[in-house]
Amino acid sequence: MQKLEQIKLPKELEKEVLILYELGLEQYEIDYLLYIKTKNIRSSKWEH
Repeated sequence: MQKLEQIKLPKELEKEVLILYELGLEQYEIDYLLYIKTKNIRSSKWEH
């Protein structure tokens, strides 16, 4: 859980994470998905 505390998540991502936990995903799987999502969010900001 410590990674989730380190990354300040947007509210919509927080909801997704809770859903993923309920679906039974492992912590490392959720971390990986969050990494991809936040990376995509950051890179799309830089493009504009």
